[in-house]
Amino acid sequence: LTPYLDAAKGMDFQIGICLDGYDNIPHLVGEFTRMLKTYGNHPNYPRYNGKYVIATYAYWRWKPEEWRQLRDGLKKAGFELFIIANVDPGVLKSIDAKQLSDYADAIDCAYMFGAPGINNEHPEENNRILNEFARSRGKLFMPCLHPGYYGAWLKSGNDFYQPFAGVDMLYETFLSALELQTQWVHVTTWNDLIETALMARTFTFGLPRVLEYYLSVLKGEEKKFPEPELIFAYHREEQPGTLLRLEVMNLPSVGDEKITVDGNLLDLNGKPVFRLAPKRFVPGRLDRAEWLVSTTDLARSPVLVPEF
Repeated sequence: LTPYLDAAKGMDFQIGICLDGYDNIPHLVGEFTRMLKTYGNHPNYPRYNGKYVIATYAYWRWKPEEWRQLRDGLKKAGFELFIIANVDPGVLKSIDAKQLSDYADAIDCAYMFGAPGINNEHPEENNRILNEFARSRGKLFMPCLHPGYYGAWLKSGNDFYQPFAGVDMLYETFLSALELQTQWVHVTTWNDLIETALMARTFTFGLPRVLEYYLSVLKGEEKKFPEPELIFAYHREEQPGTLLRLEVMNLPSVGDEKITVDGNLLDLNGKPVFRLAPKRFVPGRLDRAEWLVSTTDLARSPVLVPEF
């Protein structure tokens, strides 16, 4: 961690340990003791109320008693832990209230890494459940800002595919986090290691701008951009005949001149084959619009290129 911690010196950015996979408790106590002795007192290692922050991904792989043993072992070594627990129940599953209760003593902060789109309930419902759980037990809840999930199909990483959610998922999870007024949020990222690594981030270059605005609002310091900021999103691939949805989001800017955007869909030869009607925005207001395009009559071209 030394190069990362040193690179963060002088900034608010903090870098800590995330526990993934399974290992026996005595070995983990020894390893965490070694790492926290080496890195834990660095000014950019995260601590909360004096406790050393340990994040988790595969939280359920350990039993409640094992988490207690880990916490007790590190305390004896001089390191009190603040455990951030990933309590995501898994694909097509629901939050188990009894399981949460059984693990409650081992959780300091709860979050769900991959919740949007893969659980039985909508993220807003899961956020409500976990926020109530955390508050009733004096814990923290950390909702996720989640950009949607590509499915890792380019790398054959999964045997199922969940289509990218454009700007919708990040917008919905932002509204949920804003309503809850929590102290922390989790910016979920993982597939930058798969699709966007292979495609040189061509899918998501707009999301950092959206995230920049959302975080400013959540901090109570709404940022307005100096010039109009329009973010576009659409599926890269669709079956011929599928309804094609193109999204546009206007991020607030400081100007007072109204914004109009329109365009065309171009075929393989660059010829306009569909007109995208004008959409109008007020500069200082976060707003969204969409175009819904039937591709049945456009399927003669294997490629449709938006031109805004």
